[in-house]
Amino acid sequence: TIELVMATKDDDDITFAFDDERKRKRELVKRPWSVFFHFFFRTAAAVVYLFCGLFSDSFIGVFISVTILHAMDFWVVKNITGRLLVGLRWWNKVEDDGTSKWLFESKKDRSKIRNAHSRMFWIGLFLFPLFWLLLTIVCLVKLAWGYMTLTTLGLIMTASNAYGYILCKKDSSKSITAIASEFIGRQAMKQAVSQLSNPEQEKTADSS
Repeated sequence: TIELVMATKDDDDITFAFDDERKRKRELVKRPWSVFFHFFFRTAAAVVYLFCGLFSDSFIGVFISVTILHAMDFWVVKNITGRLLVGLRWWNKVEDDGTSKWLFESKKDRSKIRNAHSRMFWIGLFLFPLFWLLLTIVCLVKLAWGYMTLTTLGLIMTASNAYGYILCKKDSSKSITAIASEFIGRQAMKQAVSQLSNPEQEKTADSS
């Protein structure tokens, strides 16, 4: 026999075991285009480099294609995906006297920064410099100087973005620490002032 059990709760109160899994997947695809373009251009550059021999024997064509993809990836990661996925942005400014100055931006309200997006951003940011470093070592061993220029270019472009975001992350952490310290200092000052004012109020009450 099959026994049917009817739930006595309202539909809105019923939770299912796979609700958490749905929320997790929904969190991952909250901004699918940002995640997609964070990986697209750098992955395309790696694919063109690895499989260029299957489509063309022209080194110049491969060099131009990979260089364009690296440039597009550098701009997109530096100006768009970092801002959307982790709330960070960096750039380098050259002053009139020729000195270079690093500038950083950090999103104040970080409640909308999701852990899944942050993990994917940092994984993609550090994975590809290691990939191009490995290919550079392979080219160095094989004495493939022409292709080594491409791998070195990929290493420089991807590592520059990673280095910029590392500095930006450290600057953001220092800013958060400074804000927290300032807040704690204000609260301590308020508490001290209130404690000093309470005895005076008590003396006034006793005298009356």
